[in-house]
Amino acid sequence: MTDAKPSSRQDRLAFLFLWLPYAALVRHFWFVADDAYISFRYSRNWGSGLGLRYNLGDHTPAEGYSNFLMVAAGAVLEKLGLDMQFWLPMLCALAGSLLLWLVFRVLRIRLELSLPSAFLATAMLAWSAPFTIWSSTGLETMPYALFFFATCERLFLRRGAAAGITAGLLALALALTRVEGIGWAILIFPALTILSRKLAGEAAGRALLRYYAVLLIGYCVYYLWRWNLFELAWPTTVYAKVGFTIERALRGVDYLLVQVMTTLCFLAYVPALFATLKSERRSLGLPIAALPFGILIYIVLVGGDWMTFARFLLPAMPFIALGFGWFLEDAARKWNAIASALVGATFVTLGILPGFDVHLVPEATRAQFHYRLNTPDYRSEHAQWEFMRWNGIRWTAKGRALAALDTFDGARPTIVMGAIGAASYVSDCFCLDRHGFVTPEVALSHADPDTELRSPGHDKVVKEGWFVEEGYDPDYLRAKIEDALTRDELLQRLRSSANRLRKAGHDDRYVVDFHQLGLQKGAKGEPTWYLLLWRKIEPGVSQKEAWRRYDAKVERFQASGEVHRLDVEPPIDRVPGLPDWF
Repeated sequence: MTDAKPSSRQDRLAFLFLWLPYAALVRHFWFVADDAYISFRYSRNWGSGLGLRYNLGDHTPAEGYSNFLMVAAGAVLEKLGLDMQFWLPMLCALAGSLLLWLVFRVLRIRLELSLPSAFLATAMLAWSAPFTIWSSTGLETMPYALFFFATCERLFLRRGAAAGITAGLLALALALTRVEGIGWAILIFPALTILSRKLAGEAAGRALLRYYAVLLIGYCVYYLWRWNLFELAWPTTVYAKVGFTIERALRGVDYLLVQVMTTLCFLAYVPALFATLKSERRSLGLPIAALPFGILIYIVLVGGDWMTFARFLLPAMPFIALGFGWFLEDAARKWNAIASALVGATFVTLGILPGFDVHLVPEATRAQFHYRLNTPDYRSEHAQWEFMRWNGIRWTAKGRALAALDTFDGARPTIVMGAIGAASYVSDCFCLDRHGFVTPEVALSHADPDTELRSPGHDKVVKEGWFVEEGYDPDYLRAKIEDALTRDELLQRLRSSANRLRKAGHDDRYVVDFHQLGLQKGAKGEPTWYLLLWRKIEPGVSQKEAWRRYDAKVERFQASGEVHRLDVEPPIDRVPGLPDWF
């Protein structure tokens, strides 16, 4: 069944039939993650000539991102006048398309698989929920997976000797795309290259010398430049997120179990192991089998990820697809082509179903391994995708509402935030970050951190009042966008917000405030959106007078619905930045 010389025309046509459903699924699941807006804001400031910084000012900037290459790409888009909300996710989708083509060609040319086996193995990857969902978002996930696989292809998956220079350039791109990429590039990839080439009876020394020369020279120049700029050894995100405990590792195990039980095509790794570890394939099979296992270990060590659909497992998926392609080829020889095709189609289907919230493992079973610990109830990965998508939409509206508020002496206000993405990007407020990504004092401090285990990546957080206690003077201590169907519903939330502010002990300096979004009342049955604030009491106004004014405002709203309205469109169910033609 193996084609010694694959037909280029047949391959291109087969890949087209792979890519078209992939493109349709990417469009269906298109969204921009709130975290992407952190990079967008750095990119906008850099591309506008204001410097590589999140908050403007003359202070030392914070490196609140771990994806320099994406920030640089966004800065170029800003220079060109293109909307990052659309074009950075589009670049991610392009990276996904290139990765699929590369995997397909490795299956066909390097592993010499038949067209049906290569097609099904690539389809399992291309149409799976994790791959299609993470092909947009604006985050670095898909470019990172592309550079991860492409580096390996240049080192040990290609025919002939390792291509040291191009592998070094790709590894450098990997290291600049995510901060942990340098560890894989310096340690793991060369070790697997030496193993693979040695088992094949080939030398890799000279190629690796060229590889290291390109990688280390390029990375050292970058590292010294960024250390001089940010004055910290690592990005602030590392200090805010990284930390090993047994409890975090166990949470990482729960993360893996939920992801596998959700997207069952990950189980293709099991038959792939049997196929890759055959003696005649060992030179390629061992590194192909080892890399997904190494990624599993990494995930456990970092404690998992709070985002939807196996983001951290994505770099492992192309290697699982390679091993699974071998398995399908073996099955076609041992059984017959129809049986192999049925097995392949089954795993393809298992990858597609969870994207539409169809599950074979009951939710009650998956919920036993609930790992997003700052949410009381289990949320499926599909529900988490909907949640993240909607957050990007409503927090964009929150940012517009903040931007519509009166400025403080002509300057944008200072505000304490937990989610510092879309709302901060749109409002351009000076942001004090409760998680410490862009406020290094939080990430580097042990002052009253919340040590309770939370969602992965968010274990360290300080309360809003921490900033007041540490001598900061924010204009807004809290801002939240809320929807309410009735006045009573909003009044209840206002009472809750006021009680929380008083309990925190900062009602002597801050008072609750609220505004309606939109000048026109929404359609019947539709909620009305409001911006709720903890606003600093104006100079010269006493605490008693500030709260008396608030009570009077609440009474007017309760009696007649009268409230200050902002000329800001409330959230609508459309991803920000999405062109009409798309």
